[in-house]
Amino acid sequence: MKMQILAAMALLMVSSGAAFADRALTADEQEKVQAALTAQGCKGGSMKVDDGLFEVDNATCADGHVYDFKFGPDYKLLHKDFEH
Repeated sequence: MKMQILAAMALLMVSSGAAFADRALTADEQEKVQAALTAQGCKGGSMKVDDGLFEVDNATCADGHVYDFKFGPDYKLLHKDFEH
């Protein structure tokens, strides 16, 4: 019985992690994230979806600096990190 419970827990852990794996943005998502990024005065960078959030790494902004961004599922800014 213990082995069945442990096996079920292991399967649950493995399958739940796969649901939130990094993935590329769809064309529609990319357009919306780009609009949100432009609203921040920034452009470029590499985009992905990670753990249900939209991430943009190394975007160049109007102030001449490079930032990483996280946007929520509603495309609202959650976090902006200064890179250089």
